[in-house]
Amino acid sequence: MSIRNSKNCNLRGKFKPLATLAFCLSVSLSLLPIASEAFSIAVISPPPVQQPVDKVQLENLKNHDVIVFVDASHSMAISDCAGQSRWQWCKEQSVALGDTLKVPLGTHLKLVAFSENFKVYPDINWNSVAGFFEKNKPTGNTDATRAIKSQLNQYFAARKALQPGQTMRPLLIAMITDGSPDRPLSLKETIIEATKQMNDSNEVAITFLQVGSDVKATRYLQELDDCLVSHKARFDIVKTKTFAQLSQTGLVNALLQSVSPTELASK
Repeated sequence: MSIRNSKNCNLRGKFKPLATLAFCLSVSLSLLPIASEAFSIAVISPPPVQQPVDKVQLENLKNHDVIVFVDASHSMAISDCAGQSRWQWCKEQSVALGDTLKVPLGTHLKLVAFSENFKVYPDINWNSVAGFFEKNKPTGNTDATRAIKSQLNQYFAARKALQPGQTMRPLLIAMITDGSPDRPLSLKETIIEATKQMNDSNEVAITFLQVGSDVKATRYLQELDDCLVSHKARFDIVKTKTFAQLSQTGLVNALLQSVSPTELASK
């Protein structure tokens, strides 16, 4: 389920555009730095509950190319995930992801580690997912824009190079992150520009999976989820999951739900 303000963003009637605009503006203003937010309060979250995998959702995911972006910035070392660091929590969940998806997806998974720079691991060996987290340690800032822009550009370039009769698989991007990016406006504009290159609404889907308890990050991701179209995006392609939601479903099911018919219908 998306992070959604049903009172403000689901209004009916002639006041809906104005109400939505006011809500999105209020969220944007709330992202401005506040002195008290310079201090981080660690919130101990309950351990994740791994729900059974939905076979229909798993079958649907097989029709996509999947890229998992993992935030490797310094704040991922914070321990507020049931006594684990955010990085360790992601490692364990990603290993479970690999165990579930290595048969149906084959070599269609790509991992990207991003902080101040980014590194792409194409067609990663499922058995080496744990090694990915050993090679990459939390450090630096959070430049999500360059990482996601590089992969979106690559996708659209490949589509442009298709021969007659060839088709592209839909792209699913899962962005695992714990905070707001260094350039929040730039990331939003990058996603909006990507929607203008899409031929239909199902071509690209982006799900932000928040790890940890950064309230400012939650507000920013909520804006991406609810307000892209009001900011001139052609399609609403972003969904978000809070850490509370991830703790209930686990990373595997959160990814599967990203492309499920039920999730798409709720947008």
